[in-house]
Amino acid sequence: MSITEISRKIGINRNSVAKYLDVLLISGEVEVKKVCTAKLYFLSERVPLSEMLSLTSDGIIVLNSSGVIDFANVRFLKIEGCQLDEIVGKKLSDVSFTLIDDELMEKVFSSSPGEISEKEIHVEMVDESQTFRTKCIGTVLPDGCSATTLIFEDITKKRECQERLRIKEALYRAVVEDQSEFIIRYRPDRTITFVNDAYCRAFGIDRQEVIGRVFAPSIPANYREKVSAQLLSLTPENPVVSFANPVVMPDGNEGWHQWTNRGIFRDSGTLIGYQSVGWDITEQMRVQKVKYALLEEFTILSDFSGGLMMLSEDDDIWSYCAETLAKVSPSSLMLLFSYRDGLYHFHEAVSGKKWGDNDVVNTLNIAKGMQFPCLIDSAREMSSMDLQPFSEEWAGYFGEAFGNSGGGIFDAKIRSYGIRSMGIMTGNDLLGVCLVVSENGNEPRSDSLIETILNQAAVMIQNRYMLNSMRLTEKRYESLLNHSASMIGIHVGGNILYANPRLRELLGISPSEDLDYLPFTDFIHPDDLEFVTQRMIQVYSEGKAAPPRKERLLDTNGNVKEVMVFSLPTVYHGKLGSQFIVQPLS
Repeated sequence: MSITEISRKIGINRNSVAKYLDVLLISGEVEVKKVCTAKLYFLSERVPLSEMLSLTSDGIIVLNSSGVIDFANVRFLKIEGCQLDEIVGKKLSDVSFTLIDDELMEKVFSSSPGEISEKEIHVEMVDESQTFRTKCIGTVLPDGCSATTLIFEDITKKRECQERLRIKEALYRAVVEDQSEFIIRYRPDRTITFVNDAYCRAFGIDRQEVIGRVFAPSIPANYREKVSAQLLSLTPENPVVSFANPVVMPDGNEGWHQWTNRGIFRDSGTLIGYQSVGWDITEQMRVQKVKYALLEEFTILSDFSGGLMMLSEDDDIWSYCAETLAKVSPSSLMLLFSYRDGLYHFHEAVSGKKWGDNDVVNTLNIAKGMQFPCLIDSAREMSSMDLQPFSEEWAGYFGEAFGNSGGGIFDAKIRSYGIRSMGIMTGNDLLGVCLVVSENGNEPRSDSLIETILNQAAVMIQNRYMLNSMRLTEKRYESLLNHSASMIGIHVGGNILYANPRLRELLGISPSEDLDYLPFTDFIHPDDLEFVTQRMIQVYSEGKAAPPRKERLLDTNGNVKEVMVFSLPTVYHGKLGSQFIVQPLS
């Protein structure tokens, strides 16, 4: 009812009714809902506090300022095995409770409003022992009087799980610390006292010949001081240290061993020897090295792809591409030429950080911007779809065009430099050529990464806002997306047709689940749906990349993910679609 309706109903003027309603609103007896300019009042339907307290799984008891029990919920009564009418109205000091000891009793009578104190108690019950986290809270009752509320949270199961976990962790550590393949013991002066058969087999030695000799493993010089320092750091308080180090094996190859070294001390603290337990991790280190190299390549490719989408109209794609290629091949020199109207145009000369001939770079940079003619058939002949050796014939042609501005890489020094080339192309359109100049023996380690970067750059050069490199190398590109550290997906006609493993993980989609034309709107927060739909229409109809924007996604469980999304046109299985890259914000 409105104020006017109530005023007419009870025959009191509106101002008085309004004041009474304000009082009832503050006390919680009524609630108000605003409709346009009018306020409509109705009786409050709030659940009484006592009912709410009865629903909790924690035991609760409320005492007034005199220490008299005002309330206890069902859980507290069940723990103590008593009835409410047996304790309400009695002083706490006159009743004996299992959960309340002298220390807690003292806190009850010393708590002030708003003050909270906690304590963990262990109680022996009839059938079992239980652990509770107790909170003593200074409270103010609805009538304004001070009171104290005691809350007892049963954490028995939690503590039992923690203890079981602690025991298991201790057992696991004991097994891991002593897991061994090689075992060798030696005195503080490094005299060997014991080696096992596994160590002898690995190093091709005879046990009897080794006993009594000084332990001097074939460790590379740059690791010896580090290993010695690790052993010298052992003390009675910290007798164990673990580390991995390379070692030269009997066949001359480098291996890697993981060692757990334990210092053996007398009760007096005197060091009497060492025991080293180790195992061969050569294969793991090799795999790890390859993994790190692949991860570095995927990171470079991911950063490059994202950076391409962020480039403005004024940014130089040729320069951006050359700088990325120099990171991929730190010992090489990258030369980029565009090809237009029968002319090669020299754009960039960027060297990797390990390239040693700065004079060549400086000379070439002076020549940036130069042009020289080349027939289209000849240009196509030297522009392969992948990296191929640059023939002496074409090196001579470029050397003649550059003259003294070529730094000698095309003529006098052709024997000390290796040159490979690849065309920068989209479909049948020749956009330019990339020359990779390397000192013999220092060629790039990843041709496929260079080729992929050039393919992506070619698409953006032809159309700065269209990334359709999958038309050229779809299978390879999808493989790279699958292993990319970025979260990447493709939707066509509003349906998600592809999501790489990182994106599936974010959205909660199983790696084995067939997307089967999954609507992308299923993963968009309702509040962002209108904007995202408009952006999709823009990408599809106008063929333009959409600027990055913060939005919210939903995973399959309905959890909200705050992300930054980049969208741009692409072609997937011959259909126009949109590729989007997702970057989590937390």
